[in-house]
Amino acid sequence: MPVQTPKTTTINLEGTISTTEYGLEKLMRFYNRCKAHNNTIITLEFYKLTWIDANMVAVLTGLLNKLKIENNLSFNAEILDDNKFDILFSNGFFNADNVLKNDKGTCVHLKHFNRGEEDDYVNYIENDLLEHKGLSLNNTSKEIIIDALIEIYSNYCIHSMTEYPIYVCGQYYPQKKVLKFTIFDLGIGFFPSINDKIPEIVTDNEAISWALIKGNSTKKNMVPGGIGLSDLKDDLIHNNGHLEIISGKAYKKCILKNGKEIDKHITLDCNNIGTTINLFINCF
Repeated sequence: MPVQTPKTTTINLEGTISTTEYGLEKLMRFYNRCKAHNNTIITLEFYKLTWIDANMVAVLTGLLNKLKIENNLSFNAEILDDNKFDILFSNGFFNADNVLKNDKGTCVHLKHFNRGEEDDYVNYIENDLLEHKGLSLNNTSKEIIIDALIEIYSNYCIHSMTEYPIYVCGQYYPQKKVLKFTIFDLGIGFFPSINDKIPEIVTDNEAISWALIKGNSTKKNMVPGGIGLSDLKDDLIHNNGHLEIISGKAYKKCILKNGKEIDKHITLDCNNIGTTINLFINCF
């Protein structure tokens, strides 16, 4: 039988992909455009992309890997100017061999971790993230962050119902003096597990809110949440940072405004995939 030539197509990434609801929705729309294809080589054009928050490639990488496996897609990148997105070479996104190039020391490298790799995950959090030169955290904040991120990994292992790994990436932005760190998994999200145990919770937003209440522990109720997320939110806000959790249709931002803690809830227009957690760590 003659060998079939694989189909080819080109899909653009364009505009700005920031750590906001707009950036996430843009990635989800990109995913849906790719998902319309099967058994295809897709060239990703970066010509019209003006900016991407480097930490958001945790989400992009997870989506690309899902498409590779489920739709038998392969991807090539086409870039006119390597220097425009040199950070994506530095953090490992563009390097299949994970040999980092042009590393200016601002990135927390792109990694993924499967179940059973907790030791590697903890080592990454302790060394790549918490020892980053842009951070000046006290020991209490470090302990709160690592406890919460271990709980997030534990929730992924227990509740996500996915065989895909958890994806992580961070970036220090010197001009803004903030480190953004993104954790992404391709699982079922917060709502199904929480609703199963607590039927009166009927929306994605209510599920995330429940998970952020201190004492609502995975160990006690076997559903996502617990002391870790609550303390993480409080510590980030206390230090003028903030926490974002995106699951289902809910995009929740826990921020400090005019000296008061505000939980801002946004309903996404797109069909969100998995769970995204963004940490904004203030580096003043």
